[in-house]
Amino acid sequence: MDIEILVVKAGKQYFGFPASIVGEVLRAVKLTPFPEAPDPIEGLLNLRGELVPVVSLNQLIDQTVTPVSAEEHFVVVRLSNQSLALRVTKAIDLVPLRFDALNRDSEPPEPESDDKRVAGFSTPCEHASWITGVAKTEYGLVYLTDPEAILSAEQFACLHEKLADRAATQEPR
Repeated sequence: MDIEILVVKAGKQYFGFPASIVGEVLRAVKLTPFPEAPDPIEGLLNLRGELVPVVSLNQLIDQTVTPVSAEEHFVVVRLSNQSLALRVTKAIDLVPLRFDALNRDSEPPEPESDDKRVAGFSTPCEHASWITGVAKTEYGLVYLTDPEAILSAEQFACLHEKLADRAATQEPR
């Protein structure tokens, strides 16, 4: 075993997050609205007093906005400057990967029709920089992800500013 990933399902696709950055997996709950947040933040999760922004992986993939469901999961990842919760259809399993199972140089398969979908991704996600490779697992092909790349540096800066503004306007208890 060279690395371990948390395999999750988002829509009909499987994705893998490095286990080393996964803080915890939670059942999805109602989010605190955060309308001033940059896209693609859909709300805030109050995780034991820490306000954690939430991004829907399903929405990143196919641009479909859906309400949070109790059957879904939040995968809380610890990034270099922020915790981030990723809303997924389901957290599946921790899977060991050998480096020879990884394919970081291949392109997704070509679409089988003219519907502008590549490997289940609509055109806006076709060039998603947060997908770093593909691995063969017992679940089939799993897209390896870099959650740090889901938001740009500008989006993180805007997020930090908006969270600081929100904290400053909160009344002390």
